[in-house]
Amino acid sequence: MKRLVMLIALLNGTPAPALSDPFLSSMEGQWTGAGWAKKTPDSEREAVRCRVKNTYATSNQRLIFNGKCVVPGKRFNLNGDVSALDGTNVIKGRWTNPFGIGSALINGRRNDDRIYFTFRVKDPDTNKSIERGMSWTRLKDGFSITTHDLENNGTDLSQLEFKRK
Repeated sequence: MKRLVMLIALLNGTPAPALSDPFLSSMEGQWTGAGWAKKTPDSEREAVRCRVKNTYATSNQRLIFNGKCVVPGKRFNLNGDVSALDGTNVIKGRWTNPFGIGSALINGRRNDDRIYFTFRVKDPDTNKSIERGMSWTRLKDGFSITTHDLENNGTDLSQLEFKRK
């Protein structure tokens, strides 16, 4: 269908319209989330609550994720941007790790109602490069984000579920 729209636009001499990525565009809006997170695989789980405002730009198929979260005794930002490469299932972007590791480039793929990407960051305690994975899954009434420690057999480091506000 995308190719047909582009072909018709070219034949008519008009610029092709920007095509929307259905997965990313469905995540636009204001959300509240709850779940748990831990800093390391051996850490205790901490309860997490978040408020997120996602903005989607059709022109570049980019979702900007802007959130504020709280765990007992601490507040942090959860930010990033994710873009779909036109005509592919490739996802690229940047994610900011809320626990002080910093910002990381992300690369991944989209399959139906799920995107999965990986990123490398430096551990602030050891300065060692570590690999993380993250999956975003579209649910009936929202979406979930799960983070995995790829250095430790994919151990889950966080699970958050978001509902539309």
